[in-house]
Amino acid sequence: MKKRISLSTAALTIAMVSGCVSTGPSNTKISSLPDIQMQDVENMPSKLFSNEQYTVIVMPTVVGASGVNKDVVQRQFQISLDNILAEAGIQTIDRDMHEQLIDELQLAESAGRLNFEGPMIADFAIYSNVSTATIRPKYLDGLSPPNCAYYGDIQGQVRIVELPSMRHIATTAMHGTQTETRPTFDPACPMTHTLVESMMNNSSNDALQSAKTELRNHMTPKGHVIARRGNDSLNVFKVSLGIARGAKPGEKVEIFRNRINQYDTGEVESEIIVVAEGKFTESIDGRSSWIELTNSNKADLILRGDMVRIVHEDSLLESADKSWKNLKKTLSF
Repeated sequence: MKKRISLSTAALTIAMVSGCVSTGPSNTKISSLPDIQMQDVENMPSKLFSNEQYTVIVMPTVVGASGVNKDVVQRQFQISLDNILAEAGIQTIDRDMHEQLIDELQLAESAGRLNFEGPMIADFAIYSNVSTATIRPKYLDGLSPPNCAYYGDIQGQVRIVELPSMRHIATTAMHGTQTETRPTFDPACPMTHTLVESMMNNSSNDALQSAKTELRNHMTPKGHVIARRGNDSLNVFKVSLGIARGAKPGEKVEIFRNRINQYDTGEVESEIIVVAEGKFTESIDGRSSWIELTNSNKADLILRGDMVRIVHEDSLLESADKSWKNLKKTLSF
């Protein structure tokens, strides 16, 4: 028992630690900085600004777990996935309007086809499955009044497939839990329909939250470096990522470019090179934003037209939650 208490205390201590997220120089400070001339990338894009966003079709969740209301679990997964993608500036298409497309994608997936020949209305398809969905009751007669504790657990996977190539992009494991207690004198711990639905909804949402960061990073919108301002002590860069495409103050970004390698064999290779890392300042509008570099010494390496992508990271609470779940799984709580 002492072991469980100390581990719980440690997890809660980690989860409650918080810090201020720095958003760098203010709007006023950035506006006062002089413009700095920039060199262009070798293959300058035709447009630096773009309103394009990735479009995703969320396929119906396959619920293989037994003993649960599959419609409830499936519905909650669809809602949670839509919300997670919307937060990252990724659009989802209306499934009710494209039932035929869903049928064609399911057929292509089951047949193992390497190309989808249907209408091109999405950049990615997301497939999800739930392999385990349980609610385990436990009667706690040592309490006054006695209680029943209900432990919900959902596990499964989420897969991202590129369209129309049907190329597999990533598979992410998901694990969600939920605990509720109810006062009762019945040691059988009865479970009402309302309780079961609530726990399945909350466990489903928690499962998808555990996979959220990796999902968003594989489909994050990309922009370009547009301009530079600075002086001897500060340099900031304007990029074509704004609020509409998921930019948030303090969030991490990577600046990268494609490098073409030509070998003496006549072969050509395209390679993605990360030039620098940075974070969004508070200066963000609908179409663009200003970023500050993590390492200011790399400022002169950045070219106008370099590509920029958002790098989503787990929050402190999310990291602590994942660590706690892994620890409980290892120790078989």
